[in-house]
Amino acid sequence: MKPIKIALLLIAFHAWSAVAQTPSSANSPGTDSPPPVRVRWIVDLKKTLGYQDFSRPVSSSEAWKSQQGIAFLTPDELAIYQVTENVSLTDQRSVAHSYSLHTVILDARDGHEIKTLQVPSGLETAKLMPTRGGGFLVRARDVVSLYSSKFEQVASRKLPPGKDTAFDEWQVDVSPSGAQVMLVHRQVWNDEKGEEKDARADVEVLDSETFKTVKSFSVPWLEEWSAGDNLIITEDPSDQESGMFGILDLDGKWRRFKTSAESRNSDCPYRLEALEHKLFAAHDCDDLVVVSISGAERFSQPVRGEDVLVSVAGADRYLAEALVEPQHSRAYISVYDLRKKTHISWVSLEKKSIYYSISPSGSVAAIDGEKLKFFDPVLPSAASASDRQQRWETELVDKYGYESFDRDTSARWERQQDVRFITPDEIAVYQVRQSDENNVTTESGPAGRDAGFYLQVKIFSVRDGHEMKTLRLPTTAQFTKLIPTHDGKFLLRTGDVVTLYSPNFEPISSRALPLEKIEGVEGWQMDVSPSGTRLVLVHQERFAAKSVLMGQPAISRQDHADIEVLDADTVQPINKFTVKSLHDNWSAADDFLVAAGFEPDTNAFGLLSFDGNWKRLTTYWDMPGSLCRSQLQALPGKQVAVIGCYLFGVLSNSGGSVIFVKLDALEVASASSGAGNFVAVEVDKMIPGKKISEAKPARIDVYNLETKAKVISVPLAADNPYFDVSSQGDLAVIQSDSLTFYSTRAN
Repeated sequence: MKPIKIALLLIAFHAWSAVAQTPSSANSPGTDSPPPVRVRWIVDLKKTLGYQDFSRPVSSSEAWKSQQGIAFLTPDELAIYQVTENVSLTDQRSVAHSYSLHTVILDARDGHEIKTLQVPSGLETAKLMPTRGGGFLVRARDVVSLYSSKFEQVASRKLPPGKDTAFDEWQVDVSPSGAQVMLVHRQVWNDEKGEEKDARADVEVLDSETFKTVKSFSVPWLEEWSAGDNLIITEDPSDQESGMFGILDLDGKWRRFKTSAESRNSDCPYRLEALEHKLFAAHDCDDLVVVSISGAERFSQPVRGEDVLVSVAGADRYLAEALVEPQHSRAYISVYDLRKKTHISWVSLEKKSIYYSISPSGSVAAIDGEKLKFFDPVLPSAASASDRQQRWETELVDKYGYESFDRDTSARWERQQDVRFITPDEIAVYQVRQSDENNVTTESGPAGRDAGFYLQVKIFSVRDGHEMKTLRLPTTAQFTKLIPTHDGKFLLRTGDVVTLYSPNFEPISSRALPLEKIEGVEGWQMDVSPSGTRLVLVHQERFAAKSVLMGQPAISRQDHADIEVLDADTVQPINKFTVKSLHDNWSAADDFLVAAGFEPDTNAFGLLSFDGNWKRLTTYWDMPGSLCRSQLQALPGKQVAVIGCYLFGVLSNSGGSVIFVKLDALEVASASSGAGNFVAVEVDKMIPGKKISEAKPARIDVYNLETKAKVISVPLAADNPYFDVSSQGDLAVIQSDSLTFYSTRAN
C-alpha cells in the first residue's frame, strides 16, 4: 500500500502573526471548537538537518528552489527532500554550480534521523514519490530510480528526449496504492513556420516493484493529469479546450466524470484527484466531495466563511484539506475520517509556503518554514463504546485483493458478497469477481455471460485478523452464496450447484439445482437453519401464458414452489412439500420457515411448518395502515426477529415478546442477523421527503437476548455495509474496503 499522497500548498498573502495559533488558542473559521491535536515532536530543519528554509523565495530563473517536499514512506518513516545548490571554483578559477537532491529519512515516532541520501540533480524537476511497503521513486535530471524499503537503489530508467521536437517533457506520478508508476512523455513538433503540426503524449505504466512495463499507449494530448490505480485523471485528451475532467483508462479511452463540486469558474479552478480504495476527491475553492468510481457521493464538506481550499491529500481512510483565510492571514490543515465522516484534527501554521503529508493513521507532518512539525489527532478521553470494543481492522482491497464492497451493484454478480462467521473464531469474507479473461473461449465452451467469473473466499482469525485460509472457485454471473452450517463446515452455492465443504475447505458432497426452462420465471433459493443442521431449498416456478404478450393476464394455476428440507451434514433430503407460492423474503428455522402468506398480495408474516401448513404470527407492534410493513426473520431458539420502521423486536414462535426496542423518529430497522443468544440489527436513518429505500445506514446494534441489554453499537459510514454476529456476541462489519472486528470479551 502506498500510504501517502504528497501535497504542496503555496499561499500568496503577507501579514502573519508572530506565533503559530493552536486549536486551544484559536478557532477554525466557521467552527466553534476545532478538534484538538497533539504535537508529537518538532525538528529544526536548518540547524539539525542542514536544510534551507522551505519558504525561500523562488525567482523565475531559480525554479529548482521549488523542488522540495515531504512524504510518509510508511506510517513510521517520513522523507524530507530539497534540491540544494553547490558552488565551487574550477581549475580556471571560475564559479561552477551543481545541484543535488538532499533527502533525509526520519523516524516518525520521535523525529530522529534514520538515513540520508544525496542524488545529483539539475535545474529541472526533482521529486521523491512513495510507492508501497516503504519503497520510493526519485526523479532527478533525466533518470527515475526505484529504491527499496532498505533505501537501496534497485532499478532505474532513463527519460530520453524525442527527436526534432519543439516541446519535449517527461512527467512522472505514482498511483494512490503505490502499485503503479505512470510515465508520460509529451512531445510537440512544429512546421517550418514554427506553428504546431503534431503533438503526442506517450503513456507507459510500470509495476512499482519490478519496474517493468505492464501497459503502454498514446493519446494526442495530456497536460493536466494525475495517476489513479489502473487509470489516469485528466481532461479530454482529444480536446484541449474541453476543460472537463474525466477518467482515461489504460486502453487510452476517456470518459467524462462529473461531480457536484465541479465548477467552470476560472477564478476558482476545479480539481479531480484519485485517492486509495477507488475513491476520488473533487474540489474547487469552496466545495470538497469524495465519490466512488460509480459516482456515488461518500463525503462532502463545504468550505466555510472566507476560506479558500487550495489542496487535498489522502492516506487510507483519511483525507486532509489545506485551506487559507486571507482576511486573517492564516492557513491551516483539517483532517477527516472518511469512514466515520468525522473531523478529527485541525492544524494551524505560520508560514505562507506549506508542505504537508498525512499518514494512514491520520497524523500530519508539516514543514513550517525552518521547522518540521508532527501532529497527532487527540481521541476524546471518553472514547465511544465502539472504539473500546474494536479489536482490529484489516484492509481488504489493497492487502487481500478484493474489490470495494461499495462497488457499483447494478449487475447481479456484483451483489454476491458478504461476511459470515464460520465459527466463533473464524470469519469468512466472500466476493464474486470478474476475471480479465471473461471474454475468452475456454475448453469447456465458448465465452458467454457466465464465463470468467470466480468466487474469492478468505478466512480470517478473530484473534488478530490474520488470513488463515483462502479459496478461489469458478462461478457464474447469477447467484453465489456462502452459508455456515456448524463446526466450521459451510455450504456454497455457485450458480446451479450447492456444495458442502469441510472446515479444511474440502468438498464433501454437492447437489445440483436444475432449471426446467419453463415459459415464465423460475429460480432456486437456499437458506440454513440457525442451528446449522437443516438446509432448505426452494424451487419456485411462475408460469406465464402466451396471452400475456397480447395484454391478457397470466394463468397462475400452475404456479408453485417446491420446498425441500435436507440434512445439512449430508445434503440428503429429509422432507419435501409444495405450496402455491413463496415470497422471496423467507428464512429457515429448524422446524419451520418464517414466510409471508402464499397469495402474491399477502404481506402478513407467519410460520410455515415442514408439512406445508402456514399460520400467521401476529405482532402487536405494527401500526394499522402503515406503508412500512414489518419484516420477520428466523433466529436461533425458535425465535423471530421483527424489523420495521421505528421499531425492532424479537418474538417467540408463539408470538410472545422477548425484546422490544423503540427506535427514534425517522429510524428504520432494515436487516438483522442472529447467533446463539445474540442478535444484530442494522438501523438506517430515513431522509424527509425521500423513499424508505433511500434511508442511509446509521449504525449496527447487538443485543444479548438473555439480559435484554445492548452490548455493541457501531456507527456506519458506508452506503452498503455487510455484517454478521457470532454466538459469542462478537460483530464483524465490512464498510467499503475494510473488515472490522468488535467484541465485548476480554482480550
